[in-house]
Amino acid sequence: MITEIEINQVYSSLIIARNGYREAGEEAITLKTALDVVRAEKILAGTITGKNAEEREANARAQLAEMYDQLERAEHAERYAKCVLDCANIEIDRVKLLVLLLKEIIPDE
Repeated sequence: MITEIEINQVYSSLIIARNGYREAGEEAITLKTALDVVRAEKILAGTITGKNAEEREANARAQLAEMYDQLERAEHAERYAKCVLDCANIEIDRVKLLVLLLKEIIPDE
């Protein structure tokens, strides 16, 4: 049988998962914005060169490897946080179904 404590724990986990996903998303956006700014500055300064977009992108990745790595890690963290959120939502659905089942088994008196 499911208890009120378990229900509260599941909803608390959902809140934590939502906050984690939001924070991970904000971190990825912040790093992407910073990378785009530095990349644009370097292109304008002539530091990142190339005959076409592919060459410029390759040169940018070489020169800004650390920033690209940070962004990749942040995007990975965001995907992981989304998975955690999805699992928390699945658990919420499971608890809701259990409560409905209990209502059927133990009708109101």
